[in-house]
Amino acid sequence: MTVTIRADSIDPDLPEFITPDFADRLRKMGVAQPNPTFSPSSIASPVPDASGIRQTYSTPQFPSSSSNATLGVLEVRRRLEARARHELENMGRSTDKGREFLDIGMVKQILVLRQGGASAADIEARLRLKPGVVARLGPRGVVAPASAS
Repeated sequence: MTVTIRADSIDPDLPEFITPDFADRLRKMGVAQPNPTFSPSSIASPVPDASGIRQTYSTPQFPSSSSNATLGVLEVRRRLEARARHELENMGRSTDKGREFLDIGMVKQILVLRQGGASAADIEARLRLKPGVVARLGPRGVVAPASAS
């Protein structure tokens, strides 16, 4: 049975020269040392090895984290999540200054109240929102709750 399993695990498209002996020889050779060819655009500088021969090794060149847009977005998201978590943990306490982060149900409530003629200050007081939150939704009429038709 073991022979059948082993035969089934062998890739039929594997070249004939790849044998257990070949794999063993590769293992004994060890890790290959890079020996890049000269390139006018290369930024690698020659570094002498143990034998005194100058070889070039290039290190990956990544943009700085301050100019990397993806890392910047992830950092802003992390900060916003921390602020939202802090707001949620402090809700209802004496230090609570009102909500700033809204779920879709709260946004719909704001839009319905605003469509009904309530002022931004009244909505913010009624729903315990931070001043200016309603204004961030844009002027009246730009967004409105969808009607269920």
